[in-house]
Amino acid sequence: MPRLLSLGGTLAACLLTACSTTARPAPLAVQDTFVVDYQGRVQPVERLSDDALMAGDDAMAQLSGTGSAVQMQALLVELPTDEVRALLPTWPRKGPRLQGAHIEREDLLGRLDDWRRRNLVAAESALVGDFGVEATFRSLSRRAYISHLDIECGADPLMVDPQIGVYEYGLELGITPRRDGDETALAFDWRSRDRITPSNVGHYEGGRIGSIELPMMLDQRVRGQAEVVPGAVLMLGAMVGSRPNTVCLLCVDVRDARGLEDARDRGVALAAGAQQAAIDAR
Repeated sequence: MPRLLSLGGTLAACLLTACSTTARPAPLAVQDTFVVDYQGRVQPVERLSDDALMAGDDAMAQLSGTGSAVQMQALLVELPTDEVRALLPTWPRKGPRLQGAHIEREDLLGRLDDWRRRNLVAAESALVGDFGVEATFRSLSRRAYISHLDIECGADPLMVDPQIGVYEYGLELGITPRRDGDETALAFDWRSRDRITPSNVGHYEGGRIGSIELPMMLDQRVRGQAEVVPGAVLMLGAMVGSRPNTVCLLCVDVRDARGLEDARDRGVALAAGAQQAAIDAR
């Protein structure tokens, strides 16, 4: 009987090992890495100004860009921390200077079906723009809260007048294509604001001011610049995820940079024309 228990325990251990090995993804095909700047803090929410409120709901869900020289696809995924460590084993674990990477496009596209099946794709958007012009994507929600208490005091009893404010939370992404000679680069500004307290608490009791708890916000931002590499997708990260033990990664795929290609074609045509003119002159 002890021997059977021992065999059973060994078999169970082998099965657990096999399952864990199968579940662990292979590392992504990283071509090279670059440094990005990360800022993260927990702080009280920012009250929207009257001008921002007058902008209306159009500011809450917005996609903007001009021209079509550069066509991009942005994808935000929220993955378990252990999975990200397996996918990107060389990335630093923490610090203000994190990393981005160029990932082989075919390798990344092969993972997307699995991420979508597991509902890990948090946002996805197509962006178009011209060189030197920022293309933006904003997906924001608004919530009202007691921003402060106005107090009046005199011969009459103390009066407290709660003032209602509005704050925003969600995703903002700005990408600016830039051209330096034959090189194309993207400057990016990725910001995420998440509520970490669901509601505010305030009360007035016994003729005296009680207490008020303002909503708190997890405000994160990743900024930097990286060259566009043919056949590769830019991956930026990582941010703290909205669920426990998860992190967010941003993928940006440049599908077309027609302005750059047209400029190269014009340069080749001009060079060929000049060469032919020189031959004819002889």
